[in-house]
Amino acid sequence: MVYPQKKKTGVLLASAALAAAVCVWFLADVEPVIALNGSDQVEIDYGETYEEKGAAARLVEKFFGKDLISIRPRVIQNDVRNEVGTYQVVYEAGFLFQKVTAERTVVVVDREPPVIELAEQKDTELTLPGEPFQECGYRAMDNVDGDITDQVKSREENGRVIYTVTDTSGNTATAERIIRYKDTEPPVITLIGSEHMTLKVGETYHEPGYTATDQIDGDLSGQVAVEHQIDSQKPGVYDVVYTVEDRGGNQAAVKRTVTVVSSIYDPSNNSGDKIIYLTFDDGPGPYTEKLLNILDEYNVKATFFVTNGYPEYRDMIGEAYRRGHTIAIHTYSHDYSAIYASKDAYYDDLNKMQEIILEQTGETTTLFRFPGGSSNAVSKRYCMGIMSLLTESLEEDGYHYFDWHVSSTDGGGTTETSVVVSNVINGCSRRSKSVVLQHDTKDFSVDAVPQIIEWGLRNGYTFRPLDENSPTAHHAVNN
Repeated sequence: MVYPQKKKTGVLLASAALAAAVCVWFLADVEPVIALNGSDQVEIDYGETYEEKGAAARLVEKFFGKDLISIRPRVIQNDVRNEVGTYQVVYEAGFLFQKVTAERTVVVVDREPPVIELAEQKDTELTLPGEPFQECGYRAMDNVDGDITDQVKSREENGRVIYTVTDTSGNTATAERIIRYKDTEPPVITLIGSEHMTLKVGETYHEPGYTATDQIDGDLSGQVAVEHQIDSQKPGVYDVVYTVEDRGGNQAAVKRTVTVVSSIYDPSNNSGDKIIYLTFDDGPGPYTEKLLNILDEYNVKATFFVTNGYPEYRDMIGEAYRRGHTIAIHTYSHDYSAIYASKDAYYDDLNKMQEIILEQTGETTTLFRFPGGSSNAVSKRYCMGIMSLLTESLEEDGYHYFDWHVSSTDGGGTTETSVVVSNVINGCSRRSKSVVLQHDTKDFSVDAVPQIIEWGLRNGYTFRPLDENSPTAHHAVNN
């Protein structure tokens, strides 16, 4: 009988079919999966070594998502190089006839800017102020592009040269050169406030301030050195010295004079054996206001023998009066041929000037000075004996005329400030009381006043304006 044998073969065939079906089902329900270690996109700097993080793979049941077994992936592509660019790392994993891949993107970037090196500007290559800068050399290097000197751009502005260059990755470098100039001009120090100050004994000196500028270095105010040895308890003349030096070695120095006085002019105080009466003829004019400001700085009062020579400055008569100075008559016209033609002619000129003084001050004056002084001989050309007649007549009418003891010779003898100073000091040093003649129409003579005042204060003199009781300093009448 062969039937049992046939039954066994059928069973075996059925079992094989079942196994095959199970295998097909299993393969259809599982798949390999790759998981990258780290990010799937990595960015590294140029020159940095790429470190492979690797990956892991597993066999996953599709329906339930259950991990079945771990499998080992392999790298099938890695073209990462030490060059700027984008690269791929490819991983592969398989199970039986199933294969999957995964990719990691690696970007090599250049974030480092180039470097610009500037050659030193030598002493022989210094630039003259106002001339364009002559380039003395530079070099630009990039970590990726190498030498890119030919791509450098430069521009000159405000005493500097600005250099810029950009590499192929878009990184920009900047360098700056301070231009060295052939600097022969010293800085300029400007004092805030007056160059001359007066303090009473016991008053504290407060620095008014200053600025310093240089044509090349700009503002040097913060580098100014200030030195002085002011003793506010001791009368005297002190210098405050300001110095500054620019980068070119050029130095500048100015000084401010501070006078410490034991007493400042008081019209009620007539004490003192050494007195200087500063008087100024022929104004007011273009320098009168400057003179008034100088006198204010020292709180010194003077006398102005005024004229109508500069009608546009007539208001300075009232200004001088309001500041406490004495206003006296000199002449309306200063025309010798007209004023010395006769007694009436002189009085006519005198009265015209008196009217202007009244208009400006609200008062008349009895003080005057003859044009040329009472001793002038030029009047002989126009009227013999006119000066003898006028001196007697004016005195009888209540006027007081003043000549001078000390002449500055600024009326024709000199145009130098130093000579005016010397003439006045030499003349006053020989007397205890001096009437000094100057002209406020002469700028060089006005500039001499601070030195004259400082010498006088230093040597114990008091400065006062003239009044009816002051020394008249009459000269001998020559006509």
